[in-house]
Amino acid sequence: MSYFVFRIKNDMELKSRVLSIILKENPTYSIKEYKEKPDLSDNTCQVISLTVYEKGPYCHIRKILRELKANNEIECLDG
Repeated sequence: MSYFVFRIKNDMELKSRVLSIILKENPTYSIKEYKEKPDLSDNTCQVISLTVYEKGPYCHIRKILRELKANNEIECLDG
């Protein structure tokens, strides 16, 4: 199991696109828990936390999150 926390802008289009990439059916991992809450330090962002069960030795979600971070779509806080 892995735990990831990231921050994303409150832009609905961006958020929908990012979440569809992360939450789409992927045979290498499954999302066990998803939480979303407002960022108390910046009211233009949301903080999202995921608990992920990895089904293989290589965690594809790490690669997905790295790509989203490189594109400045999210800011990784933990994981």
